[in-house]
Amino acid sequence: MSNIPTTVSTISPWIPVVGTLGGALIGFATSFATSWWNAKKTETKEANNRKRETLEDIYKTLIIIRSDYQGISGMCLNKIHHDIAIVPQKYEGIAPIIKAEMLIKLYGKELSDSWDLFSKFKYSFGESYAEVITTNYKTKSLKEKQELSSKVLLKIKKMDDSIDVMQTKIVSVIEL
Repeated sequence: MSNIPTTVSTISPWIPVVGTLGGALIGFATSFATSWWNAKKTETKEANNRKRETLEDIYKTLIIIRSDYQGISGMCLNKIHHDIAIVPQKYEGIAPIIKAEMLIKLYGKELSDSWDLFSKFKYSFGESYAEVITTNYKTKSLKEKQELSSKVLLKIKKMDDSIDVMQTKIVSVIEL
């Protein structure tokens, strides 16, 4: 029985040290967990902001592409019906169609299928565009001109629709 007071008396000087070390350890763990959590939230927020900015850039580029192709279709119709030469669009820097493809392939994987569909329609339109450029319409009948005009407009409509699909997907991703 005389051992009990001796054990307590040898442990009692260590109680404040153990309490201080335990408190410091709990404080450090809490501080570390809070810092880690805040850094993770900031990193996620920054990644989401970068993704949003890229998707907005793709959306804006799709607007330019739509406008360009509508202009090209108008030039095609003028070539077919009025024999007005087609003047190709010039760009400073990277062309919007190439920019959109690059951004989608690098950062917009969720748009890849829609872009592939758009590309299919773009190439189909390109065939009609080449036909318009290389054909002399002075000798063509009005019916032939109207048929080709309808084909050009149908292909532009398909491209417009595929751009609408991509823009709708972008909006749905951004809203998440």
